Amino acid sequence: MKHISFFKNTPTVLNILGIASLGSLALFAIAPGKALADATPSNTIIVTHSTTPHATIKPSENNTFTATFTNQGSQPQTAVLDVETYRQGSDGNQTKVKQNFFEMTLGPNESRTLDVTVDVNSPVGTYVLKGGVFSPHWTNNLAWSDFLQKVEVVGVNQSGPGDNNVMLASSSETFTQVKIASQPNTFTGAFTSPNTANTVLIDIEVYNESNERVFQTFFDNVSFVKGETKNISATIPIVYTQTTYHWSVGVFTPSWKQLVHWYNSPQSFVATIDSSNTNPHISIVDFGLPKQNIPQGQGFTISPRLISAGGASTNLYIVVAVTNTATGLRQQMIYFNQTLPSDIPTVFQLTASSSLPVGDYDATAQVFHDFLGNVKNSVNFHLGTVAVR
Repeated sequence: MKHISFFKNTPTVLNILGIASLGSLALFAIAPGKALADATPSNTIIVTHSTTPHATIKPSENNTFTATFTNQGSQPQTAVLDVETYRQGSDGNQTKVKQNFFEMTLGPNESRTLDVTVDVNSPVGTYVLKGGVFSPHWTNNLAWSDFLQKVEVVGVNQSGPGDNNVMLASSSETFTQVKIASQPNTFTGAFTSPNTANTVLIDIEVYNESNERVFQTFFDNVSFVKGETKNISATIPIVYTQTTYHWSVGVFTPSWKQLVHWYNSPQSFVATIDSSNTNPHISIVDFGLPKQNIPQGQGFTISPRLISAGGASTNLYIVVAVTNTATGLRQQMIYFNQTLPSDIPTVFQLTASSSLPVGDYDATAQVFHDFLGNVKNSVNFHLGTVAVR
């Protein structure tokens, strides 16, 4: 028998993660659908369901059950409105995994909804939504629906049986030769999980001939069902040195915990001089981005390293910035009258504020050759995206 806490004479919300309310505390033990007293008062509230977004949850999807409670009577009624989600086992037994309830008053013909969510971290299986109406303080079960709706969860990997064996089956790139400082190149890898469902991190990087990393992007929590193949693409916006580059690909367990596979050079390309570009010699050696999501309130630092490969460049204005992709909120650091040598990379650092709100932030570096703001005479580097969570 499960103990459920509620707070007397105050609106009460309980879910699977905890309880939030105010008032004096009491404890009762109840079984859904069973009255706790013999006398049952009249009830005019019915419970129905709304259509869920997905009949089946696939990797990266959430599914929210919504139950609708309607007072069909001519008088206000105070009741506990209750929705519960049960996981059905292979033996047919059902186990309650989530619950949401609220004690409130519904006026005549008034409707309210309550939600419970089955998310991508839920174990594979069948989930059933149930709902009920109880008199205040759970003293009587006034109405109960043992089956409002169901959803199937498929292909969601837990920490359990997945073998993490996601492999790069094949790859391609848009160009095998690009113009420096003007032409992007896109890598596409076909990743497959042959044996089990898995959730992994996929890392895609570009290295120059000196084996210095010049580009990186990664995709965390990529989920596969058994036998599924997914195409993952990454685009390096521009390269700035006349040399040969190669792509490298890593498969890790989520949050960089463990390397599963490393593919050192599935594709390569050559960069040649674009004579129409007036500033082809400014090059980036290291993008200097953090390797994982940043918790909100922690702050982070980006430290791109730049070099002037065609000889020293002077009187440069360099701007390192992060910009929220949704709101345009921007933080930047400006370096005035800089000199970039041709032999030693120079670090230009921006420490992002710990007060940045949650969101995705594009990290960029701009090099201006005469005065700040002359975009036509600038070299622009997209360093990558930092996620503040």
